[in-house]
Amino acid sequence: MAPTERIDSGHRPASKCTLVSPLLFTHLFIPMVKKASTPDYKIGDRVQERNKGPLGIHSRDIRSDYRRMLDARKKKEKFDNNRKGTVLDIKKEFNKAKRTMWQYLVHYDGEPKADWRVQSIIKPLEED
Repeated sequence: MAPTERIDSGHRPASKCTLVSPLLFTHLFIPMVKKASTPDYKIGDRVQERNKGPLGIHSRDIRSDYRRMLDARKKKEKFDNNRKGTVLDIKKEFNKAKRTMWQYLVHYDGEPKADWRVQSIIKPLEED
């Protein structure tokens, strides 16, 4: 092959109409808009506790694992000890990740004193 010969690679020369791929902006940080955290309940709202799990480590179940397995085969049981109460106070706390945790001072019916509860533990009162 002579040094002046060109090998045709099949590519067309670039022209004014050739589209160029868009630039990727992977190096730019686009901050996400944070939604302001607001409490779900107000002072004076009626609330109740959520149901505990049917079976598991975090339930109020003190049976052995073997006994729990045998009983689970018979029936699924939930602890329906839903206490009903009124929200007396609200406070805002932050966890280690600087996320908002809403705490509610709830006075349950028939209890002598009020308890602080996290928002995920309570739900609106469902009258039957």
